[in-house]
Amino acid sequence: MKLSVNKTLSQAKRHAKKGEIARSAELYNTILAEFPGNRHARQGLAALGVAPAPPADMSPFGQEMNTLTALYGQRRLVEVVEKGNALVKEFPEETALLNILGAANAGLGRLDDAVDSFRRAIAVDPGVAEAHYNHGLALKNKGDLAAAIENYKRAIEIRPAYPEAFYNLGIAVRATGDLTASIDSYRQAVKFNPRYAKAHQNLGNALRSMGDPEGALESYNHALRIQPEMSELHISRGDTLAEIRRYDEAITALERALKIDSESREAKGILGTTLMRVGRLEEGLAFQDEGFGVITFNAKSGRHDKHRDTGMKRIEIATTTNAPHFIGSWFIEPAGLCDDLIALFDANGDSQKGGKTYDGLNEDNKKSTDLTVLPRQLEDPEFSAARTSIDLLYGCYSDYLDQWPFLQSIAKLNIGPFNIQRYDSGGHFKLPHTERSSMSNSHRVLAWMTYL
Repeated sequence: MKLSVNKTLSQAKRHAKKGEIARSAELYNTILAEFPGNRHARQGLAALGVAPAPPADMSPFGQEMNTLTALYGQRRLVEVVEKGNALVKEFPEETALLNILGAANAGLGRLDDAVDSFRRAIAVDPGVAEAHYNHGLALKNKGDLAAAIENYKRAIEIRPAYPEAFYNLGIAVRATGDLTASIDSYRQAVKFNPRYAKAHQNLGNALRSMGDPEGALESYNHALRIQPEMSELHISRGDTLAEIRRYDEAITALERALKIDSESREAKGILGTTLMRVGRLEEGLAFQDEGFGVITFNAKSGRHDKHRDTGMKRIEIATTTNAPHFIGSWFIEPAGLCDDLIALFDANGDSQKGGKTYDGLNEDNKKSTDLTVLPRQLEDPEFSAARTSIDLLYGCYSDYLDQWPFLQSIAKLNIGPFNIQRYDSGGHFKLPHTERSSMSNSHRVLAWMTYL
């Protein structure tokens, strides 16, 4: 297949805009390997600050490597592996060959073969930064974070100004829970490549998780100056603005995200929540339903009859009058549901976040670990425990209406995303709080909690 110069140039430019300098330079050099005088490829490399690759080696091995490099640049990875496996039998200690063979296997998802190729390359020459970096990527994808981190660090020791290695080191150390080290790594990535949009984005995400929304916004703004059409950046920026109550700006950012990607459920859901906070309830509910989904409890529906007499038992709280207590309490069964909900929480560690209050992430006010469940996720078999919990909650709600009939005048109640929260020893709400404290949450009618 003949190399498509225009297509490869476009791919190189896209990778450059994302801050993926190594991949962009590789594509430009792929063009120069076949068309040494191509002006656009040389200009692209100059803009990256990367020198063109040395003239092609015209030895038999050099010609084979040129062919492999061109095939890899065209993402014809199966052919790279087939030719590379044959060639490595003749040249078992050529690090360039082992590296490209490992990269092709990794691209095909053949991670064991990729790791083997990179290990062999490192054994031949431990001083090749790319081999350690690529080895780290393959190990990370295999789930071996500790080994991946070790290889990223080794790549950085060899080449201190290696933004891609710092970026992926940031991802790996964050996955271990070390947010501080993650932030340091992302800062190094953008130091050595200020146009690394993904590194700015991940730095913003990490800063936000550390309770620094203003720092997060600064990073998102940097990324947007590089990638203004990146929908997920506008979403992150909008969500952060909403968190610090800059609602008008948040709405603008989220609407911008939807102009770029009109099908984004995340943008619709967050926009819906934000609109409801400023009193635009019907409009907000519609967006929330499209994005996150909405659970509706109908006061006059017969849906709750299924659970009225099963799965829950009312706890009578003593009062000084004949009226029922305004706090409704029930035991729910089966008790094993508690274990199922805890198992659901533990199985979704990647989605857990620090608990927030109305003022955002602040452990002086509240310290918990939260898993947010979206209503639309209840259709997923993995979330069957949450679905059962909501069905039983509807039975409790129905029983509560029997005790307070005037509430039936509220025809329906809607539930958006809700949290499963874990409190470690000493973790709790540390300040008085209420579920209705301002205009932004005045639409709330009932609050509910299930203690496991």
